[in-house]
Amino acid sequence: MRGIGLQLKQQFGLPWIIPASVWLGVTSWRPFVLGFYHDDWITLKEVAPRSLIADISTELTDQASRPLYGVLAVILRRLVPFNPIIWQLFMGLLIAASALAIGIFSSRLIMWATDDPATVRWSGAIAAATWIAIPWDLGVTAWPTTFAAQISVIGFCALGYAIFDADSLKRRFMKAMLAFLLVSLISELFWISFIPLLFISLGLERKGQTAHEKRREAAILLSGFCVVQLFLVGLNRIVVHMSPATSRTFSHAWVNTVFLSLRLLPVEFKRSVLWPQASWLLIGVVLLGLVVGACFHPKRRLIALTIFAIVSGSFISIVLFALAGYRVESLGTSSRTAVVISVWLSLIPALVLAVSKRFGRPAQICACCTTVLLVLILSLSSINDLQAWIKSWDFEKQVLKHFPATDIAQGAAQNSFVLVDAEHPDTYAEGFEAYWDISAGLYTSYPVLRKAFTPNGFRYFASMANLSKMQTLWDGRLLIQSWCTAPRTSLWELKAPGNLYLWRKSEQEFVRITPPIKLGCSRKE
Repeated sequence: MRGIGLQLKQQFGLPWIIPASVWLGVTSWRPFVLGFYHDDWITLKEVAPRSLIADISTELTDQASRPLYGVLAVILRRLVPFNPIIWQLFMGLLIAASALAIGIFSSRLIMWATDDPATVRWSGAIAAATWIAIPWDLGVTAWPTTFAAQISVIGFCALGYAIFDADSLKRRFMKAMLAFLLVSLISELFWISFIPLLFISLGLERKGQTAHEKRREAAILLSGFCVVQLFLVGLNRIVVHMSPATSRTFSHAWVNTVFLSLRLLPVEFKRSVLWPQASWLLIGVVLLGLVVGACFHPKRRLIALTIFAIVSGSFISIVLFALAGYRVESLGTSSRTAVVISVWLSLIPALVLAVSKRFGRPAQICACCTTVLLVLILSLSSINDLQAWIKSWDFEKQVLKHFPATDIAQGAAQNSFVLVDAEHPDTYAEGFEAYWDISAGLYTSYPVLRKAFTPNGFRYFASMANLSKMQTLWDGRLLIQSWCTAPRTSLWELKAPGNLYLWRKSEQEFVRITPPIKLGCSRKE
């Protein structure tokens, strides 16, 4: 604790004006323009009120392979009011906390490369600013449901700090194993992350430590991590076997997905960043300076291993998401797939500043200006990409505002189902895409609907019609929706044994539909 306290004391100073300014410019105003998205409506508010014990029991059953996430979800759901402004304010504070954690983690690493306190402070501050600015972080910073990902980032930084600490092996071992276990019981984001960290540890030059002792230490840490990792994998697979509803899927096409992600990384970068050519130029200058500087740096082994760790850590994350069936994306809610990569990339500017110290003040100033300029471009890109999230929230508010809840509740038979025909705006993030989010959005916004549509407790009673992209079939009992591009493959099947109603937002028209019916994909009802 004394070491962390000293690190915090060393951190704050003039350099931290940069991440503070980036947070003010990119993050501070979000609570006033952003809101809830997709899973937020069903995850952040318990739509079927239950006791604390019942709530925890349900979450632990559904999230058995990551129980700490379930406990955190219950606690936050009861402590944080179901209000978009408050939740976005909470997310903003989490961003500040995770940025601080990355700054401390980076500084702890840089202390092994230079004994200059000023360089350490600047490196940590620039790493923190980079994390806040990166535009493809929005999937875990603008979307409240992904609060656990930011907590995982903080936990990962604690894991790295424990490994890079100057404490005894025994203490570092205990702290590192505990941090890895806790962060993995929140989410699987940082599985196998200990391998890149151990690569870096091989480059640390501890006083009086021989090469043999260094390898022995790495082997001991690796053995402990492998035991914890095998336990986590076993728990995950047992949970999947016992309860398929947890949706812990395994994609047999993961190899193809890995190559697809790697091939599309430049495309995803271009999609999310303003002035991509200028950005590529700055990144090229940064990387070239890092590589050339590292070749002549006395701690070149540590810097080379750190660069290797950044590359391998990013690749491991791509593989883990591919195993679950996801490729890396940079926009919208799917940009959560880039969170681990962003953490690793945040270390690069810190390394550049550390390396530049070796070559005098002009090199330091040049490195600092280049990294700050890159952070500025990333910040502006983040603000630009936020417009899609703002547009989605505006769309959701308009749907809820104009929905004729009182009229529908008065005329609808019990246990009925409603289709909402409202065209999503172009270039939006994601909002009211699935039946669970529109159902929960209407349920929480209009208590008057509950007696008519959910008299026996909460049930999914609504879905978006999405007529231009989706086909809807209803036979009087079962409602099936599929994409127009794959009409024979059902996206989901929902029980709808009562009446079916269609609300057209543009015409403010509410009609009852009789079965059988086929809607969407150029068909007219």
